[in-house]
Amino acid sequence: MMNPQTLKALAHPTRQLIVAELSAGGPARAADLSIRLDIPANSISFHLRNLGHAGIASILEGRATNRKERWWSLTMESIKFDDSSLKETPEGRAALADYERKGKVSLRKLIDHSLAARITGDPWAFLVDASMRVSVSDIATVRDEILDVFAKHRTTPDAGPGDTQLVFAATLLAPLNELLA
Repeated sequence: MMNPQTLKALAHPTRQLIVAELSAGGPARAADLSIRLDIPANSISFHLRNLGHAGIASILEGRATNRKERWWSLTMESIKFDDSSLKETPEGRAALADYERKGKVSLRKLIDHSLAARITGDPWAFLVDASMRVSVSDIATVRDEILDVFAKHRTTPDAGPGDTQLVFAATLLAPLNELLA
């Protein structure tokens, strides 16, 4: 179960980028993440420590080639949380509100970028707007198939510069009548 402190740590945009990169590329050093994300290494190190304190990432023992080097990995395969338990405490409600507010801003930026890509022809950004009819008994299967696509197409950090991009895909599975109400 996710606690308010973990959710608060995840709400920061830089930490979300780090989590996404570790999820897609596997274990990495702060220096590697700095290059991939174009963020100063000292800032990456700071945020990795915060993710570590929150139990989201941890240092891999035995991978370093010297005593200063630290390899980080995610401690969980995917991040899922039940917001009903978080809503029970003032700290949980505040963490949810912060996460939701920052998430809306990030999602709006992603949508705007994807819409602009239609004009510029950027092959890395596109927006898919599709609907489907699915039964309650099939929704878990659909979710699992979507997660399988991500697992199948994850790249290794060994790919050459320019060969890969960290991409974000937002998949929303919710009854349309509830979204439009």
